[in-house]
Amino acid sequence: MPTLFFCCLPLLLCGCNNLYFYSPGPQEQPLVAPQHSRYQDHWLPSRSGNTLHLQYHFASSRSDRLVVHFHGNAGNLSETGEKVLWLLEHGFDVLMFDYSGYGHSTGRATSDALAQDAATVLRFVSRNPITRHKNTTIIATSMGSAIALEGLALTGLEAHFNQLLVDSSFDLYSLLARDVVADYPGGRLWRHLIPWFVDDRASPIHTASQLKQLPVIISHCRDDHLIPYQRAAGLYDSLNTNKQWWLLDNCQHARGFTDEYPNHQQQLLFQLNIGEAQVGFESNPESKHPPRAKPHNSAPIGGNSFTAPRGK
Repeated sequence: MPTLFFCCLPLLLCGCNNLYFYSPGPQEQPLVAPQHSRYQDHWLPSRSGNTLHLQYHFASSRSDRLVVHFHGNAGNLSETGEKVLWLLEHGFDVLMFDYSGYGHSTGRATSDALAQDAATVLRFVSRNPITRHKNTTIIATSMGSAIALEGLALTGLEAHFNQLLVDSSFDLYSLLARDVVADYPGGRLWRHLIPWFVDDRASPIHTASQLKQLPVIISHCRDDHLIPYQRAAGLYDSLNTNKQWWLLDNCQHARGFTDEYPNHQQQLLFQLNIGEAQVGFESNPESKHPPRAKPHNSAPIGGNSFTAPRGK
């Protein structure tokens, strides 16, 4: 059955027991602005041992602002660009990339590889001549949020970035897995065994708590039927930095900032333009204050099957 659950469960059950150590990677080639195209394909050696496909899109005029996108589990950069490429029209360069095993990147998508890929890309952005002096925002979507947060924890590079948008994410791998299996036959009977098999040490709730200064926005669609927005509330609670909670109306999982929702795009654009200013939906007080997260040993919130296969 081609579901996100079966795509990501091997990562949850097998890979999270590893401890990751970041060391300087191979010499990367610098980005060079193309003469006859508005984007450049780039190949980056990763500390995972694989080669990553990066795609750098240049704004129509020279820009000192950059968005780095960590896409989710489903799809690759050719399918997820709609979430960020609209920012090109507003003066932002956009860097997208595929993890090991996704798109044209080589290797397999293991938890260790994804963590090293994230660290490699963050380090690349922090030192490449075209990107290192830009005002840079990380936009991380769904499972990409967990990958980005682990990369930040591994590298300690949060001071290099200006803000982080965590969209459609979750707090603990174990609770995410429990939410998933609860919708399968008999799942509600054996979901309580999941904590015995899933190591939560690298869960977003723990890597996010290591951030000390990077401003973070936690956004989630109220009607998300893949990851309930309450999962993101625990992640919000773990943050010790300047933080905002955006609960987006009338949208589904990881769709809140696509062209379908221009009002949400304007909300994000305003935030990117003003930096750390506090922005909320005045007409919706709940958008500013997340619900209290349930204790870690609570039952999962909702019984939502994950039906999106990982694109290649």
